[in-house]
Amino acid sequence: MIGSMRPEKTEKLTLWTLPEIELGCILDFLHWRDKISLQAACPEMSRVLMTPLGWRTFKAGEISSVQSQRDEVACVQKYGHLFQHCTLWLGRPCRNTWECTCVFDVNAGSMFPVLSALVDKCKVLKSLRLYHPSHVTPESNDTDVFKQYQHAIEKLLLHALHRTRFSLELCGLQYSNDHIRPISLRFFDYYVSNPQVSQLVTVLDVSRSADNRLHPPAPLNCLPAMTSLVTLKVPVHCVTMGILQSLVQNCLCDLYLLSDDSTVDLGYDEQQHLHWLTLLVPRGRKFHVHYIFKQRTLTPADLVPNPYVRSVCIDSPCRLLTEDLLVAIADRYGNSLQLLALSHSAWKPDIMLLDLSNFAAKCPRLTHFVSTLLHPTNMLVSLVENAPRLKDVLVVGHGDEMAEFMHIVSQSLHHSWQPRPCPSMFHIDSWELSFLLDEYILRYSIPVVMTRS
Repeated sequence: MIGSMRPEKTEKLTLWTLPEIELGCILDFLHWRDKISLQAACPEMSRVLMTPLGWRTFKAGEISSVQSQRDEVACVQKYGHLFQHCTLWLGRPCRNTWECTCVFDVNAGSMFPVLSALVDKCKVLKSLRLYHPSHVTPESNDTDVFKQYQHAIEKLLLHALHRTRFSLELCGLQYSNDHIRPISLRFFDYYVSNPQVSQLVTVLDVSRSADNRLHPPAPLNCLPAMTSLVTLKVPVHCVTMGILQSLVQNCLCDLYLLSDDSTVDLGYDEQQHLHWLTLLVPRGRKFHVHYIFKQRTLTPADLVPNPYVRSVCIDSPCRLLTEDLLVAIADRYGNSLQLLALSHSAWKPDIMLLDLSNFAAKCPRLTHFVSTLLHPTNMLVSLVENAPRLKDVLVVGHGDEMAEFMHIVSQSLHHSWQPRPCPSMFHIDSWELSFLLDEYILRYSIPVVMTRS
């Protein structure tokens, strides 16, 4: 009986009889357009795609065009009542964050049509992540733009207040400075001035800024009012120990600290302002610090004592990246460091990294290495061979050189390392890689993944 079964019958029995929960997890990997196409081709999939199990996540706004917005609005109007977790880009992601713009359809009746449609339809929405624009185009009156946005958020609040738990995640925000375009600030000012909104915020990225060399920022004393904040990305010079202690006493678990050229130009000295050894973390709480050193000169003297460091990202350093600097990082943070990320805005920057064995040996807890640089094969092998807990290596593709790397690693480590299928973007569980690496790189780079089997 079994031997006489046709293959297509067997496939139908395995796929069509999966429990809805398991099938929903599988379908969650599909883009929303693919889900709609699948339902049209296989009406049987409606048993999941017409329930919240088929729409655990929904992302919109990644492609900035009027037609894309119209298609996204149509999807929201049909399926929006089923969405559980949504991510919306209100502005187009660009290589330069100052070019992050919001493109709207002048005939759509709304400058944020997808968001407006979502708040009208959401019934079971549990979380919403918003990436904010710094500019709006075509040029328009900022007040009119923001009134439409505020109206949508107030509708969202009505939904959130009727739920036991709702998470609002706010990314790409700019912090206060009197000399930058008003639309960039009104988002953040509105959130912090509205207690109902502030209490919903669980993730906050407020790391964008204007030219602080002329207009130094003040500490963000509004942050402690966000009592549900779990993940925060902020310039290191915009927080104090008082602010951090208050956030940690509430529920802050992951702190991403940006130290860039503005930090250097301001003459900010972290060792004078942040005394990490005095921070009181509640018993049983996991608290991690993630440093992003971006477009600045970095020396061993800039590495302050901090027992909470979990990851370090070096992005577009102003000086040559050397093994001595990485060894200094290992000397300072090796006992807690679990992830090292290297990146650069240039396509082929000069690097002086040939041997990471000393660095790896001093980082016994290192589990992940992420890089968008083109590294010599021998360097990657030296890292893999000397980092005992290393689980994943995510690097950009090197063509024939990467194939050689995979072959050498597999041979030298007795085939205990194997390549994984390439994901569409960089991803590591429990890390906000979009907070560590440039959003443009994450979107357009396809990594090669080597994992310990």
